[in-house]
Amino acid sequence: MLRILKSCLWVGLLVAGVQASLGFSLLGPINEPYQLPDIGYNLPGDIGAPKNLGEEYRRNTPVLYYTIDANFLDYFGSNGVAAIDAAFQVYNNLTNVSSYSDALTEFPFKSRRTKNQANALSLIDLKSAALWLITENMGLAEPERYVWTLHDRVLAPNTTCPFGEEYLVIKRNFDPVFGTSPDQLKPTSYVNSTL
Repeated sequence: MLRILKSCLWVGLLVAGVQASLGFSLLGPINEPYQLPDIGYNLPGDIGAPKNLGEEYRRNTPVLYYTIDANFLDYFGSNGVAAIDAAFQVYNNLTNVSSYSDALTEFPFKSRRTKNQANALSLIDLKSAALWLITENMGLAEPERYVWTLHDRVLAPNTTCPFGEEYLVIKRNFDPVFGTSPDQLKPTSYVNSTL
């Protein structure tokens, strides 16, 4: 009986491990007719829209320059400059990517921590915000936002808006298929093991 229980436990752990994923969305130009603000595209602050495989862009220049203006320096001071420098240092410290494991076990799935006092005061960690903006500028969109996204909107015949509108929903979040070639990607509903 104990042997069966152990076997079931191992099978359960194996199944739980199979669903782990590293979801990501690819960013590209806002250049398709359906990408309208009415259905969630080209909103203030957006620098692109989610794309399918092969349609995305990425920054491929070896050097990225940044500067701090006087308004930023007056508001955040030298600690703000240090936070921005630390964010860029995270990317500069990345070594040869091919030396990392296929599952990227060198990095945690979840790195978010909640600071209740900072949350209550509506404070944002400047280094984390800078890392997010750098990542977006390198061609990765928010995977949580684009797991499901609207593609087309059609008004059915002899109906009126909004009750007669039909939407085509697509996935723009991808997941590496472990155990196969790293270039095989498939749409997924998981982002860092969370459905």
